[in-house]
Parts: sequence; C-alpha cells; structure tokens
Amino acid sequence: MYNYEYLCVLSHRTRARLSPSEERNLFKKSCVFTPYKKKGEMYMHYPHVGKHFLELFLDNDVDVLPEQIMITNKVANTFSFWCGEDMYAEGEREKIFYERLKSFYDKISDKLPYQWGDPRLAIGYVPIGKFTGKIVDFIPEIGRN
Repeated sequence: MYNYEYLCVLSHRTRARLSPSEERNLFKKSCVFTPYKKKGEMYMHYPHVGKHFLELFLDNDVDVLPEQIMITNKVANTFSFWCGEDMYAEGEREKIFYERLKSFYDKISDKLPYQWGDPRLAIGYVPIGKFTGKIVDFIPEIGRN
C-alpha cells in the first residue's frame, strides 16, 4: 500500500495545501517519505519554489537563506517515474547516510521549522506506484515521450 490515506485526502483537488492539523495527523499516520529512489517507481511531485530538506543536504547548502527553504507541504497532480539505477543504502552505508543527514540537520537546524525526527521534515520523496513488468523493455519508449 503506497501512502493510501495521504493520496485519498488530496485526490479530489488538483493541488492542495494541508492545514496544520491535517498535516500533523497525516504525517504521523501514514506518509512514507524516503530519501531513496528505485527503478520503476513513481514519485509524487511538489509545486514548490525553494528547496526541501533532502535537496539542501544533497547540495550541502548550509548557506541557504531561511526563506528559500520549502518543507514539503503541497502536492501536485504530477509525478516522476524513476528509470535510473536504484539509489539506496543498506547496512553500514545506510547508518553512515543517516549520520551525515543528522549532522547536516544540526548545521542548519536554526533555519528549519521542525525538530530532527519530526515526520513533517518530509525527507525525500513519496512513492505512489511501481511499474510492473520488465522496465528495461520500456525505457527507450518512455524516454521519447
């Protein structure tokens, strides 16, 4: 099940802004943000002008101005389809990744609205579906469209 509750709440609108109480309840209950991308998965898009936390981390942007930080709080009715190789870490590499992520958070925490560990930091992407079948057969066609 891919973030079913989150999508159902928003499915009747083209773009939606969550109220603070909707946001807290949704993120606590069912939102599954992930910093990883896997081949064949679809990820929800965000209509933001600014960077979310994972983008700041990946760019090592410690000099970002607070007004340029945009924690994910809107969704759009578009998505991306990841055709690249899987981007994830396991075991010791995953532990190191999260240690670096936390260290980066500590450097810019005064610019962020949420504490470390709060799901509303919305770190990463929301997977909403997965291609079933042999994706390598379709990548050239997808790339042309």
